[in-house]
Amino acid sequence: MTVRTHIFMKLSKIATIGGILLFISQISRSQTVPDTVQTKPLVSTQKTLEERSTDVSFVGDMDQVEATIRAAIAQRNKDAVHPQSATDEEKAVAVEMAKVKELNTTMKELVVPHEEQVLECKRDVECLSSSGDKELAKSTSSWQGYDYKAMASMLKGDADASLAEYTQAFNVAPAAMKGWYKAMMGTCYTMKKDKENLDKALEQFDAAIADGNNWIAIKTAHLNEAAIYLLRKNYPAFSENIDKFFAMAPAPERKVIAESDICKQALSAGLNTKGCVQQSTENSKTATN
Repeated sequence: MTVRTHIFMKLSKIATIGGILLFISQISRSQTVPDTVQTKPLVSTQKTLEERSTDVSFVGDMDQVEATIRAAIAQRNKDAVHPQSATDEEKAVAVEMAKVKELNTTMKELVVPHEEQVLECKRDVECLSSSGDKELAKSTSSWQGYDYKAMASMLKGDADASLAEYTQAFNVAPAAMKGWYKAMMGTCYTMKKDKENLDKALEQFDAAIADGNNWIAIKTAHLNEAAIYLLRKNYPAFSENIDKFFAMAPAPERKVIAESDICKQALSAGLNTKGCVQQSTENSKTATN
């Protein structure tokens, strides 16, 4: 089992009453939120560190990614008052795939080295904070420096400090990472749990989705929004977001979330959402075999 897979699989053992990718606990990128979830590590968990120099995708299987993008664009075109031509639809697919490939390059060149250092700190607040100070001493435009400090603040439970530091990371981060920091800013608001802050969290998650440049941020935002809507018993919005997450997530993530409280609560409430039902059925078949 790779380091990232090991980190991600810990999610399956964490649950309470939280939101979509928000299971608070033993991973460096965890944080509290409403009803069942937690933000996953920034780097795709099923890939090894050694693979970062290859053409491997950090966003999941590229064929699945393209199929998901095609389906979304086709549906959008179907619902449009003035549908695109087949040629324009292909161009739209090419634009979105270019964003995914740019993110993949950014992950390999910038994010993986940073995440390796994050893992070395092993959730130690002082290690993360001092690492951030060192990076910011070199350059006040270091998004990695603000990221370290934001994680340290989050682990201390200081939502306001973490939000301020993630906001600074957002301001100086490359375009491919801005959506991720919108998602992390949303997670800071979820730490407070009251209605006003959960509303602000939804605004940030919506912004991460609208940014459109970070596949990981988009699916993370959908998962977190699903958790909040489940908490609020807004079941249509929950179903829409959880199904979008399952459409975007690679198999290891789908398996973990299907076994988590977010799907268990949904199924027990009689919400037969496509993603939870299909993946839970698949998990049962795998366990039987």
